[in-house]
Amino acid sequence: MKISIFTIVILISNLFSINTYSQDIDLDCNCDIEITSKNDELPGGGNSYDLTRNKTICFIGEFDYKIDWAKLGDNVTLCVGEEVKFKSKGLYFEGSKTIYNYGEFEYGQSLKLDENSEVVNYGEMESKFGFEGGSLNNLNGAELSIEGYSHFSSGSLFNDDSSTFELKQKGYISLGTNMVFESRGESEFEGDIDNNGRLTLSGKTEFKKKLINNGFATLSGELEFEEGYNSNSPQAVTEANSFLEIDGEVNLWKGHLEASAGLEFGGETTVDEGASIHFLGSAKFDELTLRGELYTELNCNTLEIKKAKGWGGKISANSASTISVKNLNKLPSDWILQGNVTSEKCNTNGEIVVWLGAKSSDAKDKDNWSAKIKNKSVLIPKTNYNPVFSKNASLFNVIIKEGAVLTNLAEIEIKGNLFSKGDLTQ
Repeated sequence: MKISIFTIVILISNLFSINTYSQDIDLDCNCDIEITSKNDELPGGGNSYDLTRNKTICFIGEFDYKIDWAKLGDNVTLCVGEEVKFKSKGLYFEGSKTIYNYGEFEYGQSLKLDENSEVVNYGEMESKFGFEGGSLNNLNGAELSIEGYSHFSSGSLFNDDSSTFELKQKGYISLGTNMVFESRGESEFEGDIDNNGRLTLSGKTEFKKKLINNGFATLSGELEFEEGYNSNSPQAVTEANSFLEIDGEVNLWKGHLEASAGLEFGGETTVDEGASIHFLGSAKFDELTLRGELYTELNCNTLEIKKAKGWGGKISANSASTISVKNLNKLPSDWILQGNVTSEKCNTNGEIVVWLGAKSSDAKDKDNWSAKIKNKSVLIPKTNYNPVFSKNASLFNVIIKEGAVLTNLAEIEIKGNLFSKGDLTQ
């Protein structure tokens, strides 16, 4: 199959959109009150809500500013300039607040973000946060550190592809059902993360403990799990668009895992009754207890289980797919094998090369792919940048996921099949 496309269509698609910011204090902030030195005081010596209510306070210059327990009126806006180091143990906020930080911002208490509150960080920020409907955007090379005893009931947190984010809370952290959390840059989670809302991670992500998904999670980019993965809810869906390698314990008590680029689990894995894993490419398990289902829908895929156990497990090669199982005769006798599940080897390379879209839309740039693509099967998920082919390419299978767009300005030779739930411009 050859595809020649000469029409250029540009489509940009995001999970959720954020406001446009100028990163210029003069444009972002219409200052009512200016603090220009470390000795300047807030109106009324910081003892009046009335004098700061609905006001914008700008800290402009080069100085360290320390303030504790001053009163700030409802709908106050704080703008901290690039050369300012703002530090406070705590403030009395009357109500909603907006904070633009261009410099260094350190806050010792929890900043409550209600539905009318917003934080935009371009600099370095360290604080506890209480998300109750508000938003936090970490942009343009910013560094954000969220300290312990924060909570994430509802609202949104966005970390762009040039910024870094660290959640230092070492214990259990729950993301509420109405919490939207997206990081395209570097992210590090020190505690157990229990996602009940929508979690999207597409940069470099490190989980120091477990990821527990009971909502909807989309994982791509470079992923590191130090302790494992759990899924406890029948509504839970985890979509992994990068090769998923986990050495710790994996427990799918309920819910679904989509391993679109293959997986390798080196610890004990349980897929309980009612839970399922859909994989593409290769799946390797060191030890698998299967009472639920493993299945495929496309291509010839490989499955290796070093130690298999469990009652009533099911392996299904649905549609026109095939599952080649190493040591097929060693699987438990009561497991159900459905479709073309065989011991015969695949006659094609089962490796899936993933479009990362980390740097640009240029399909020629090797940094935008997980490996070399020549004559390989490629997976194109929804990413920051959609791929544009401006040079001829030879591929095996091409899989375009929902929300993704492939634009071709040259000629793509597809030796296998094209599977598309997204868009192909031609």
